Amino acid sequence: MAKKIHELWKNTNITIIFVTHLIDEAVFLSDKIIVLSPRPSEIIYVANTSSLNGGTYNSFKYSVSSSINEMMLLKNESS
Repeated sequence: MAKKIHELWKNTNITIIFVTHLIDEAVFLSDKIIVLSPRPSEIIYVANTSSLNGGTYNSFKYSVSSSINEMMLLKNESS
């Protein structure tokens, strides 16, 4: 599914808003990742992926995943 969406975007150059719970999909498909908190939703993390290239994909994915997990833990501890 992700590859089909990526091809659609690449061929049409349209704006696509994609909602996912999977960090891999978000990193692969996006130019920007925005993470929302549970209700009431607030933006808790923004990552720009537009300059990402294949050589840094795995390290970037790990970095984003770690940052999101850390922020979610902090958010849960403060609630």
